[in-house]
Amino acid sequence: MATDSGIRGAVAAAPTVAKGFILDRRDAVPALIGRHEDFLIVSGLAGTSRDVAALTKDGANTYTMAGAMGGACMIGLGLALARPDKRVLVVTGDGELLMNVGALATIAVMNPPNLAIVCVDNGHYGETGYQKSQTILRDVDPDVDILCPGAPFL
Repeated sequence: MATDSGIRGAVAAAPTVAKGFILDRRDAVPALIGRHEDFLIVSGLAGTSRDVAALTKDGANTYTMAGAMGGACMIGLGLALARPDKRVLVVTGDGELLMNVGALATIAVMNPPNLAIVCVDNGHYGETGYQKSQTILRDVDPDVDILCPGAPFL
């Protein structure tokens, strides 16, 4: 997602990986974030919050959304608008994001240049019993860009 500002840009669809390949979130999240000190980080629920907390050692630059399912992206938007001098990163899961998918439309309209979102998609609502989420219920990956056409972050 890096561009000149180092935070946002259009992301092309990733090529299909070998069927059954599973990327370990605990390895992927730190690799995606890199230097966590460069961001104010808002994390969603469950696994992503634990990953961010472990990476940052619960640093002052992190805010975890324990118990507030669906709120991470909007908290990130508010923080990005309130602190345009800081780079804001939301790290969340597909289940948490799907609980407030309308947030993506608002973020697309506001379009803060200092906000980026990482969605770790495991196809489940991990916080509420590991039920399958909409991202796994179809035979093909859902086209998230259909939700917010023209959104610069998709």
